[in-house]
Amino acid sequence: MKQRTPSRSHSGSEYETLPFFVAAFIIGLQLADFVPASGWWVFLGLALVGTALSFVLPLGGRAAWVPLLGCAIACGTFAGTIRAELPATPAELVPFDGSTGRLTGVCSGDFRPMARGGLSFTMSRPVYETASQEMALSCDIRVETRRTEILPEPGQKYSAAGTLSSGDSRRLARFKAAALGEATGSTTLEPSIHFLQKHTRDAISRLLPERHQGFMQGLLLGDTSRLSREDRRLFRDTGVSHLLAVSGQHLLVLAFVLTAILHWSGIPPISRALFTIAVLVGYALMTSGQPSVWRAVAMYVAVALSSLLEADPGPIRPVAAAALAVLLWNPAWVHHVGFQLSFIAVLGIVLGRPPLESLFLRLRLPRVPARYLAVSTAASLSTIPLVAWHFGIVPLAAFVVNPLVVWSFDFILPIGLFMVIMSVVWFQAGVFLAAGLALALDAFMAAVRAGAALPLALVDVGSIPAGVVAAAYAALLGIAAWHQQLSSAPARAVQPAPQSPAVSKASHSVPRAGRQPEKSAPTQDEVWPEARKDKPAEEPRLNPLTNDSLVEAIDGQLAVFPKRALKQQQGRIETMTFPVQALSPESQNIFHRLDDLTLETLRGQPDRLLEAHVYCMAMLGNELLSRVAVKLEPPPTPADIQVRRKAHNRFLALVLTSEAFFNSPLPGRATRAGIAMLIPQAYELHKIGCEMLYAFTKLRDEGKRLEHFEYRKAVLAWCRSLIDALATDEKRRRPVTKQEDPHES
Repeated sequence: MKQRTPSRSHSGSEYETLPFFVAAFIIGLQLADFVPASGWWVFLGLALVGTALSFVLPLGGRAAWVPLLGCAIACGTFAGTIRAELPATPAELVPFDGSTGRLTGVCSGDFRPMARGGLSFTMSRPVYETASQEMALSCDIRVETRRTEILPEPGQKYSAAGTLSSGDSRRLARFKAAALGEATGSTTLEPSIHFLQKHTRDAISRLLPERHQGFMQGLLLGDTSRLSREDRRLFRDTGVSHLLAVSGQHLLVLAFVLTAILHWSGIPPISRALFTIAVLVGYALMTSGQPSVWRAVAMYVAVALSSLLEADPGPIRPVAAAALAVLLWNPAWVHHVGFQLSFIAVLGIVLGRPPLESLFLRLRLPRVPARYLAVSTAASLSTIPLVAWHFGIVPLAAFVVNPLVVWSFDFILPIGLFMVIMSVVWFQAGVFLAAGLALALDAFMAAVRAGAALPLALVDVGSIPAGVVAAAYAALLGIAAWHQQLSSAPARAVQPAPQSPAVSKASHSVPRAGRQPEKSAPTQDEVWPEARKDKPAEEPRLNPLTNDSLVEAIDGQLAVFPKRALKQQQGRIETMTFPVQALSPESQNIFHRLDDLTLETLRGQPDRLLEAHVYCMAMLGNELLSRVAVKLEPPPTPADIQVRRKAHNRFLALVLTSEAFFNSPLPGRATRAGIAMLIPQAYELHKIGCEMLYAFTKLRDEGKRLEHFEYRKAVLAWCRSLIDALATDEKRRRPVTKQEDPHES
């Protein structure tokens, strides 16, 4: 196999391209506000030129970012100008001044109470019907009504009957509505969605007491039209109003429930992901359609695709991909407060959780409470500057109330959804669930009211300069970067030695671990342990995972293999007897891919021997990282494993991650006897697999294929031992009841 010289080093210090591109794209959207709509073609040309320069000019280092960022800014400005709505002139509405008709559109922003009674709100994308005419207006309309039976909710579609006033150039046109009601769309899905929404509202009204109906409707549908003004103010002042905006937390709980049910049903990982995405999209359509819910859907899709297709899915790339998808769909959302708060909260959790968790751990908190408090505090801390900028308040009570109540949301939401379903299937069960749910909601509201009564629960800061907000976020980013630099400094300073004390500590039967000297390639009798019994233990061997050129060459070879249909034939490796369902979800996927590559298949396609061996090592590494590493004391964090090399193939990336695991101190944290025995065994298999991997880059004859199948059997035997060890460990930790005690008699 031809080896390619890497054009750049695969180091952990490489910049993420997509987040920088999205940041520059957002800058371009902001510039679009100062560019006439007719100038879109200029920025389209600049974007094409920047793309061409990225491929043509031999730029390296920081200079390579110049055309890329310029292209991103031009793309953002082009998207903002091409999708910009033309402002309406007063002359456009003058012919309809004083006319009576029906106005239909989407509520934009929160409603405002009027001094003389009633309320007002802004309606976007309005369609005005008067006499026999129907026209789509290109401007927002301010709707005023004395009727307060319906409280307009952002993103909901409403229809109002009344009189239109054209206004002037300094203020919006006004529509005085005598009647206001909800409107339905004309698309194919909207009647079905409206039916589900109505059924959900009816179930909540029939089963829950009136004091909880508005809150539960907002929790499930994002519709707070029935929430009282006192409760609305209470949630805002305590910083928990994010629970009433359907967002990532709602979809995450729903995705976990669906994934658990589908995993128990034996559905393959890819099918599980596709079904979950379909359900999440359907649930998003049922809600108010705010940017937060579509951000959450886009993020789940990005995470699912990256975990299935990408070798090294980082936490920032899915966030950036979701932001780009949402802004391409509707560039105007960049100014929406819901979009801004949603993404700021997620970025705050991703970047701010590690330093806060380290702080709480230094305060001697257990790891699980420390991580929970770090997530809650990071989300509140990251959104406070933006909340202060938009609303002029700082809800300090959020730091106390959110940790107290957010955990209960993880069972309140699924119980609420299950209650709605049971109201149709088995009404008595729905009543039983509603009784328990009402008690939980009472406790929830009591905690929120107690938080609102704390001193300095809400601080009114008025209007603050934009520079203060920018400085606050710069300080938060600086703290996160400083902590990241500190956490990675020990890993860079202490390079793995030829011997790994961690693996030696786990078992004295493994005298050597870690990276091996890069010398001559192993011979055929060195590949399998039985053939190496008479060899000295200190004989040097080449580990291909420590060589950048070999890693890139293997990665490039794996990229050219076309994907095979997994159900096209029956496999041969213990398919009927091996407990596949006992493996982790990703290992099940790898098992079926490996099972498809039979000995006959490898004889017909010899080059796939390399692919099969990477699958085998990836299954070993995935079981080690997903099921053994979590049993260590204390549990590892992503910062504990420093992967020095990257690969585009996600299965090879798993192998590289397991290599980094063995080169870290983590194996020495094993305290449970059964699991501590498995780690050195896994290391021996990993080391042998590395030697065979190097051999397979040169020879792929019949002897090598047979050696691979022997190695495959050894890996499956280790996986079976792991399954048994975990089952035994679970039984040992389970308390014994009187019925289970065999010596009771």
